[in-house]
Amino acid sequence: MDCRPDTAKALRMFLQTITALQSANDHGRNALEVLDQEVGWHRLLRIKPELESMVEDNEASPLALAAEQYATVSKYAGSLLRRSRSNRRGDTIRFLRQFRC
Repeated sequence: MDCRPDTAKALRMFLQTITALQSANDHGRNALEVLDQEVGWHRLLRIKPELESMVEDNEASPLALAAEQYATVSKYAGSLLRRSRSNRRGDTIRFLRQFRC
């Protein structure tokens, strides 16, 4: 499942919320009134369950994360172990650097 659209929607709402609160602060207005006018209190409440779900999804157990990464790790483990046992200094570090994000 691609959660990028949901994440973008939540981040836009967060940005709008911060912008509204900043505007209220800058102009000496009531923050909740400005927030309700600019973003909408009901919109914030509607998105809350989605946010809770996104947070829960990102709190996966280490075992689940390891299982997801198993294929990638097993694909490169042999090569990594061979290089780490080689006599050429720096082979392992050079090998790992090619996978840096």
